[in-house]
Amino acid sequence: MTMRHDLLDLYPVLTRRRFVERGALGALVFGSLGCFGKADPPPVEPNEAKIERAHWFLFQNNTLFTAYAHMIGRSWGGVRTYLAHDIVVYNPSPKAASYIIELEIPGYAYRTQANLRVPARSRAKLPGLAPTFELPKLYNLSSPVRAEAQLRLTRNGNVIDVRNQEIIIEPVNRVRWAMQLSDGQQMDVRPMVVTLITPADRRGMVNRIITDSANLMPGRKMVGYTGATTK
Repeated sequence: MTMRHDLLDLYPVLTRRRFVERGALGALVFGSLGCFGKADPPPVEPNEAKIERAHWFLFQNNTLFTAYAHMIGRSWGGVRTYLAHDIVVYNPSPKAASYIIELEIPGYAYRTQANLRVPARSRAKLPGLAPTFELPKLYNLSSPVRAEAQLRLTRNGNVIDVRNQEIIIEPVNRVRWAMQLSDGQQMDVRPMVVTLITPADRRGMVNRIITDSANLMPGRKMVGYTGATTK
């Protein structure tokens, strides 16, 4: 009786031991199969390119002032201005590819585009894009309006990536004297306001005003006005 009682007491221990041994064996077998079997494939990198970043020539709160719209796309002080600039495109595919980058503001600026060749698994940068604004519509604004600047990356007629920027367009009678850049510095835009006198000066009156004003300035020069060209 005592012997059976001892065996009964040992039965759970023995069964647990056998279970553990079997479990260890099973883990060893399946672990070995896992080591030598077919592993899960690594995640496939997408082959579609994308617009990694783009900067915008906008004032605080993503504001576009009509008074400066005619300056976008022109050279000012030797620097060409764009609405969207430093546009970086990444191509993850194993082959180089050519893309078209488009920019427009529906209802306020016509579509413009540029070609960009991007090497395989590399990045390329487009200096910028400047759409042609529908100036009559802008000049007729009497209050701020919300709009959307649409930046698209296309290839073979297919849209691959889109970056939309919500903007506020201010009427022509509102101006700003300085612009805060992305690095926190202030950009003096007062010289740009001079061109607000008239977009066309067939009688040469603006030149007379500028000449008289330049004589009162240090160095006898109106840098902001004389630096603006359509080239």
